[in-house]
Amino acid sequence: MENFEVDSVQEGAEGIDPSALERAQEKARENAKQAKKDKSKEAKQKQNEGALYDIVIQVIDHLGYNHELSRLLVQALSYNVPSKIILASVAIIFDSIQEYLGMNLIKDENESNFDQNKTLLPQIQNQDMNLKVKLNLNEWLSNFDSIIFEDPKFNFTKVLDPYTKDTLKKPLIELLAYSNQEYFQRENVDFNPQNVINFINLFSENIIDRLVKFKDNQFELEAQNIPKEDINFEDDPNS
Repeated sequence: MENFEVDSVQEGAEGIDPSALERAQEKARENAKQAKKDKSKEAKQKQNEGALYDIVIQVIDHLGYNHELSRLLVQALSYNVPSKIILASVAIIFDSIQEYLGMNLIKDENESNFDQNKTLLPQIQNQDMNLKVKLNLNEWLSNFDSIIFEDPKFNFTKVLDPYTKDTLKKPLIELLAYSNQEYFQRENVDFNPQNVINFINLFSENIIDRLVKFKDNQFELEAQNIPKEDINFEDDPNS
């Protein structure tokens, strides 16, 4: 067997820059801290997902498995859509879910109590409906949007339709459209079902467009090795 000569640590260390070694050690410590932080975050996400999943199942049990909404909820779960996003998609028709997610829908019919200056999502501004309905739709969809962008990197593949690549997954669009139509019926708002679907599709495309921009910015940052926390991605006026 051949003998390979190996330099000793002392001999090999003569050419090492002490400052470079110190930087490498500091980087290793930072990576270890980040790995620990990521592991803790992942464990917390799994715990939260389990609790939220139980709430979705409670809704299904309450409605019964033959209910159309139950079918859509089961389908969304089968598409691996996070439970919190599923709950947000139907929150406008469940008071208990609104409370859980921190939503504040208007119950009072007196329009003098409404915030006339509240900024509405562009998709809602020109809709032909009363102000109360507009504000409640805005609250619901803004909440849905903000939940997705709580963790856009994680949620991107969870909500993106793998076939169209430019819309939310089909079960999510159907849940949003169902909930929108159900809310209109409760509020005695005349509507065309196809118009509701078109409206939800526009909303869906806007979310995916911004998620794609986030992903592209994230990829560019990682390539440049710029700390994510130094950059503000929420620069879209509709976010």
